[in-house]
Amino acid sequence: HSKIKTFEDFAQVPTTDKEGYLMKYSLHDLCINGDLSKSNIISSSSGSTGNPFYWPRLLEQDLNIAKALETLYVNNFSIQSKSTLLLISLGMGVWTAGEMMYGSGKLMAQKGHPMTVMTPGIYLEEILKILKTVAPLYEQTFIIGYPAFIKDIIDSANNEGIDLATLKLKTLVGGEVFTEHWRDYVYTNGKMTNRYKDITSVLGSSEGGIVGIETPLSVYIRQQIFNNVELNKALFNSEHIPSVVQFNPVGRFIEALKDELVLTNLGGLPLVRYNTKDAGGIMPFDRVMEILVEQGVSKDKVSEALADVSLWTFPFAYLFGRSNVMATIYAVNVYPENIKPALLDEKLRGQVTSRFAMKTAENEKMDQQLEIYVELSRGQQESADLENQVHEMIVQSIKKANGEFNKLTESVTRADLVKVILRPFQDRNYFSSDKQKYVLKPKVK
Repeated sequence: HSKIKTFEDFAQVPTTDKEGYLMKYSLHDLCINGDLSKSNIISSSSGSTGNPFYWPRLLEQDLNIAKALETLYVNNFSIQSKSTLLLISLGMGVWTAGEMMYGSGKLMAQKGHPMTVMTPGIYLEEILKILKTVAPLYEQTFIIGYPAFIKDIIDSANNEGIDLATLKLKTLVGGEVFTEHWRDYVYTNGKMTNRYKDITSVLGSSEGGIVGIETPLSVYIRQQIFNNVELNKALFNSEHIPSVVQFNPVGRFIEALKDELVLTNLGGLPLVRYNTKDAGGIMPFDRVMEILVEQGVSKDKVSEALADVSLWTFPFAYLFGRSNVMATIYAVNVYPENIKPALLDEKLRGQVTSRFAMKTAENEKMDQQLEIYVELSRGQQESADLENQVHEMIVQSIKKANGEFNKLTESVTRADLVKVILRPFQDRNYFSSDKQKYVLKPKVK
């Protein structure tokens, strides 16, 4: 706009969001010059926080996404020199994540990288067949999927005797915040060899495409803060552990307003100061490194840990997730990350998956309780002993990670404050092989 000449002018532009902007106009009206036919492709968001929305994308967007991912694949997985089987284990069809990852992988293969793309989607049996018959013909196998499904694949492959070590397994995940317990589990059981490169994630969205990428440096930082509360507070001013990525500021503009990420991005559906409603922030590279040194993590320590990788000097973005992805019990917020470590514990291996869903409910006396539905492993039968064990481990995990909940249990001592309910493997009432919904909406009585 002709009136916007400086950043100060731009800062006066009102923010937009899905409800107040996108849902008020037709797709035609939201596109540049009102011409939807200029879009290269239209895909759909998963609707994790409401109804699905259709997102048109320009060819330039897809090329930029492919370039960003190619940089990651070359740096982390050496796809330019190793024959690679790429499995897209995301929901396919109209959904953005699977379609976008397939499209970018195909472009890289067509460019000449020795990489072959297959699209088994979220069909576990098909993936296992591929790992047995096709994957051994390549130097490495690279799987893209949501964290919980990646764990399912690795557990099932080990149960069926597939030698993952020989497949040189790598994985890229996205869609939700995961814990370092999860990374350690997948790294160990996936027989991987590089803790900072073999498992990586992207910060992406239907509206913004690939916003940021986990790099070896951001993985190192996240592993440091996972066991250092003071470092986490110094960096991110929180006791909660965020996802940490680096992003290239060329091509999109990211702001942090009132602790939420705001995007400005040119695309099939251009966004100007669009509030993603994702809780998080941004920080310059130099400031992050300064804080690390101030907190006792010297540059020499970083260089020693990452001796075999090149460091990106891009700024950092950190993400805690959607502010509404939590359950509340007695006004205490309980987050999925408070529960995940319990279900990854070796004591429960082979008995439960890492997948669960929770909601705030009431017992027969109308006392508030937190109901947690936990998915059993394939073939595992529910039992009172297992339910009690899972219950105890989940409660201890929440108490360890959540100081407010810990204090709550000192005053509310009911055994059913947290209620664990075991459900069969792939019970679609509660669990999905695609993007898991961890918080269920309470039923209105």
